[in-house]
Amino acid sequence: MDARRLTQAGELQPVRVAILDSGINPTHSHLSPAHSLEFGRGFVDGDESQLDTNGHGTAVAAAILDLCPNVHLISVKIFDEDLSCSADRLVEALEYALTLSPRVDFVNLSLGSPRLEAAESFRQVLAKCAPTKIVAPATLGGVPSYPGALDGAIAVVDDLSRDRAQPQRKEWQGRTFWYASPYPRSLPGLSRARNLSGISFATANITGYLANSQSQT
Repeated sequence: MDARRLTQAGELQPVRVAILDSGINPTHSHLSPAHSLEFGRGFVDGDESQLDTNGHGTAVAAAILDLCPNVHLISVKIFDEDLSCSADRLVEALEYALTLSPRVDFVNLSLGSPRLEAAESFRQVLAKCAPTKIVAPATLGGVPSYPGALDGAIAVVDDLSRDRAQPQRKEWQGRTFWYASPYPRSLPGLSRARNLSGISFATANITGYLANSQSQT
């Protein structure tokens, strides 16, 4: 499917997705020179390359591309080996992603903050993000995760019963939640049990699914 949409001027423009993660390795076998990829600003101190050193961000990118092959990706590196960052850094990176031009259609977050005191900062970002959609986990470890748990975000829940290409949308207490497979794209010769998995990839699968759906409208 062709992940492009018509601009108001009648021109075809790829759906744009900012991935806030550990970077992207453009030489990975699941990516190719044909994929549209750029590197935005990095937020890891002392890391000039912005390349992925642990594979997480690359697996997230591959999951999105598998569901929406012609999407344009912008890599924004916010963490490295420890797969975590502060709420302040996450807010700063989100605000940066909203300044990208052309404007991004989706921001994919692999993580969030459980800190209630951080919720207001995320709420302020969500208040000004439209028409960009922020896709993020609704919960982490059984507790609300911000910004995903807030109104205005696309809230994701992992569901082992779902196929990667067939998430389920559910309404609960006035909110919409997306239930998605927690598995990334499979690696040849590696069993599913040994591959990366979790809410990060449920989020990526929703981003890819919604980006592909948007490209068809």
